[in-house]
Amino acid sequence: MIYEYAVDPSLLTSWAVTNDVGLAPQFGLDHRRVVADFPSNWDGEAIGSLLEKFGWDDGDPNYIDARNRLDALLAFMRPKVSRGPIAAKDPWLTQAVEAHGVEPFHAILSRDALAGCDAVITPSVIQDLRNNRWYLPTIDVTTKTADALATQLAPFLRAASQIVLVDPYFKADKPGYPEVLGLLLQRSMAMRSPRRSQPKVTVMTGVGDRERPAAGVTQEEQLRREAAYRSVKAKERLGRHIPRGITVKFVCIAEFEGGDQVHNRFILTEVGGAIIPYGTQELGESVFDDITPMYAGQHRTRWRQYGKGEGLNVVGDTVHIVGEKA
Repeated sequence: MIYEYAVDPSLLTSWAVTNDVGLAPQFGLDHRRVVADFPSNWDGEAIGSLLEKFGWDDGDPNYIDARNRLDALLAFMRPKVSRGPIAAKDPWLTQAVEAHGVEPFHAILSRDALAGCDAVITPSVIQDLRNNRWYLPTIDVTTKTADALATQLAPFLRAASQIVLVDPYFKADKPGYPEVLGLLLQRSMAMRSPRRSQPKVTVMTGVGDRERPAAGVTQEEQLRREAAYRSVKAKERLGRHIPRGITVKFVCIAEFEGGDQVHNRFILTEVGGAIIPYGTQELGESVFDDITPMYAGQHRTRWRQYGKGEGLNVVGDTVHIVGEKA
């Protein structure tokens, strides 16, 4: 759905020197390709490579022009996935292939091909319409089984340090919700390098008066009661589905300050997000959903709301659920 690429920083240098945008416009959430921050100082590596081309003379007018172009490329291709440091003694491609062996990239975009490793591609890949390292598969409908939902969503959750599941209808006492959450986390954690720390996971459910109207009770009290009920059930039932080592923050929310309703269903990370029109409940093989990745603008707004909590209206107490599943 969203694919991670290691990109050789020296490629950006060569594009900047020749006044070429290269493959840069083909990256970003709008194209489902995200750049790994590999090494952790990826932009610094590109700048260092450019300086080296100009004999470390940062006053050279040609360097200054190329640096302006490089800065534009770096801003456009801003890395989304942290991969950790690189050993200075080893070439970038050597390190990228080694990291790929531990936790695969979708592809490694390099200046040079590497015999025997089809994960390494070069800019000439755009001429090969059959190369699925660059030309990505279409998105099909997803059956509403825990297995299918996890298969679709776990690969991009693997890369996240923060995961926020937003489903206003999520109830821990309804079959199908805990099972999907548990399998999503289990699958995504299994794909991660052991060097990565565990992600922070939040489940946000909406509370309102649609399902359980009560005469003579204020809306504020009704929301509070519903939040308390859902939180109790989450504490009772979710832990057995969540992998050990992970703690889930369970939050009940209501209408945003300013009026935005809590209705849509998403799964969000700092890397990207997906829209899940009919939510995260398992409903069987004969039920389908049109899960789609968010465009950059959609993700930016929804991440501010749910990932950063701008205008978030939390009802009741937040509870923390410790994973128990081995």
